[in-house]
Amino acid sequence: MTTFEVELEREKQEKIAQVAERGAAAAVALGREPEAASAFLAHYFRHVDAADMEERSTEELLGLVNSHYRLAAQRPAARAVIAIFKPIEAEDGWTAGAATVVQIVTDDRPFLVDSVTMEVLRHGWSIREVFHPQFVVRRDLNGQLRDVLHTSEAREDATALAESWMHLEILPPDRPESRGVLVAELHDGLTEVLRLVEEVVEDWAKMKLRSEETVAYLDGLTSGAVIDGVDRSEEIASAREILAWLNDNHFSFLGYREYELVEEDGSPQLIPLPGTGLGVLRADREARDAFHALPQPGTTPALMIITKDNYKSRVHRPASLDYIGIRRFSRDGRVIGERRFLGLLASSAYSESVSRIPVLRQKAMEVLRLSGYDEQSHGGKAVLDVLNTYPRDELFQTPTPDLAPVVEKIAHLKERRQVRMFVRRDPYGRYLSCLVYLPQDRYTTTVRKRMDAILLGRLGGASIDYTARVSESVLARLHFVVRMPVGESMGEVDVRALERELTLATRSWNDEFADQLALAGAADQLATLVGALPEGYKEDYTPKQAIKDLEALLSLADETATSMAMYAPDKINDEADLRLKIFRRDGSLSLSTVLPHLSLLGVDVIDERPYELTFGRADRRYIYEFGLAVPGGVDAVASRWTPNARQRFMDAFFASYSGLSEPDGFNALVMGADLSWHQVAVLRAVGRYLRQAGTPYSQSYIAQALSGNVDIARSLATLLQVRFDPSTGLGPEQRTVQANAVIDKIKTALGDVASLDHDRIIRSYLAVISAIVRTSAFSPDRPA
Repeated sequence: MTTFEVELEREKQEKIAQVAERGAAAAVALGREPEAASAFLAHYFRHVDAADMEERSTEELLGLVNSHYRLAAQRPAARAVIAIFKPIEAEDGWTAGAATVVQIVTDDRPFLVDSVTMEVLRHGWSIREVFHPQFVVRRDLNGQLRDVLHTSEAREDATALAESWMHLEILPPDRPESRGVLVAELHDGLTEVLRLVEEVVEDWAKMKLRSEETVAYLDGLTSGAVIDGVDRSEEIASAREILAWLNDNHFSFLGYREYELVEEDGSPQLIPLPGTGLGVLRADREARDAFHALPQPGTTPALMIITKDNYKSRVHRPASLDYIGIRRFSRDGRVIGERRFLGLLASSAYSESVSRIPVLRQKAMEVLRLSGYDEQSHGGKAVLDVLNTYPRDELFQTPTPDLAPVVEKIAHLKERRQVRMFVRRDPYGRYLSCLVYLPQDRYTTTVRKRMDAILLGRLGGASIDYTARVSESVLARLHFVVRMPVGESMGEVDVRALERELTLATRSWNDEFADQLALAGAADQLATLVGALPEGYKEDYTPKQAIKDLEALLSLADETATSMAMYAPDKINDEADLRLKIFRRDGSLSLSTVLPHLSLLGVDVIDERPYELTFGRADRRYIYEFGLAVPGGVDAVASRWTPNARQRFMDAFFASYSGLSEPDGFNALVMGADLSWHQVAVLRAVGRYLRQAGTPYSQSYIAQALSGNVDIARSLATLLQVRFDPSTGLGPEQRTVQANAVIDKIKTALGDVASLDHDRIIRSYLAVISAIVRTSAFSPDRPA
């Protein structure tokens, strides 16, 4: 132990001593022995992690034990008591923070903690803490707790009961149901799972006896191994050997039942024989949608079936139940019944060499024989290595003729960087097993989730399980099991098409960028820049977008250069109506400096994404993206924000930010009245002139007057252009005619202006513009 761990353990013992001292004092007040209370508390926290003790106060620890003890005070024989509550300090004297507390007292037996925590997780709750002290107690006939015994006392007391006390702290699932409903469902689930554990443990010896009886039954078949002309001696020997091996602590027996095969409505059905059920199959009534491995039409029925049940175990381990069926035959070779064992293979079945496991040993030798390799040859060793690392459930369930070609193909993959998929369809169409090999450096959680989505979507599955194997090999292996909804059968699978989709799912961002690069100009320069893109950028943008952004960065000629792009978001769930990208060299931007300029142009900034790219020591370039909400939302984007309008907006922003124009309320006319920033600058100058001439209205109020009457503001700008813009190509008479038409239009529109102040401002504008004799406003390269 480290010094820190030693110190933590010392502090734990000190805290336990404090709790024990407080508990002893409380015991005296209740007329109990203080020494017994101290010993009880010390035992309760004996196996609690020291770090967990450190985080809790003495009052909290004493409160949770007191609550648990009160729950245990009365427990009917062979019954579990369960409490689910959220302690409140004002009422209970202690709290578990945001957590809900589950406390259980029941007879001690195997599988309890695993099964209880599995059930909590199955209901969607997350587990924050688990305490699991075990006590030996004495109770009276009414279940009243009389004593908590020391181990030495318990050995001499025939009435002593071994009990499991479990304390869990859990957090609720993110579900719409009320807390009361969630707690009630969890309580019912825990009650049921404790009953299942009880039945499994009580029937354990009986189930093992049924397995031994089945071995004896198979021994009796040896003399009559030829059934309806089929020699089943090898099958009988194999089934006998595997059952004997399972009996040797290689299988957790969870259920057993015997069935009779009968014809109902012209189809075979397996009907439970009353009184034969044990463990999770103790009830004579069949579970809904129970699976039966009926003989497949057109095939010779096998003596032994090794497959998976439809449901996951709720006892011991949350894995799909292993289904082992031994069929009974009539003399003419018909299947007349089945002895069925449900359970879970022990860890040894997954870790031991295939050469030491019955059935798998025979399969391995047959696969090797079919491959044509000698066991000691390089090829033979490669085949055996694949078999030893092959998913064990698949080895047990896959027929040798189907297994052999797959194993040989996997052995030939060697160290080649590729994506390959091998599938096995369950004979009953309930699930598809997919083995996917892919380059190890491409295996990420993101890639695995993409594959999950592809497999579920293409196969119409209800759920998917996976395991991953990463070794020193270049290739990683993913094993997916896609399960169909119970009662539905899987159709045909286009393996090649599915493999192509999974290959695309493994491609990295850099792979996609390389493909896009081949289509771009200046590919060599772009290839040198891509390494500077931060990982955060790659998560946010596609390689196609990156090409455009890098091209924009390359176009920046000098350190002061800036370029921009404006586009509609690619993602459907993007909250922004438009996105603005700004590309700069050696000059960063901040939201606080940019925000006023964008706001004055009439848009709201809802998010910002800054990225810094470093090329060597001195060269830095920046990409900034701003999410914009525009008036009118997506409808306005489609109708008004044309490419020309977006360019006009970007020009106006740059002019405002760089100081070419002023950042004020007049800028709202850029998008409000569809004016360029040059046109807005002229209207602003007229407003300045009016202020100098003594108008009582402020510059900001003048801007509001024009922004509130955008059609007239647009006509005022048009009047200036008609009278003075040489690019129109109009002659003097034409200018006069068109100018008069615009003036008439403005005067007519003034009749609809609601505000008298706005009317006066607009008439002042019309008078000033009409009085102008000449202007430099339309001279090229003039200052604003």
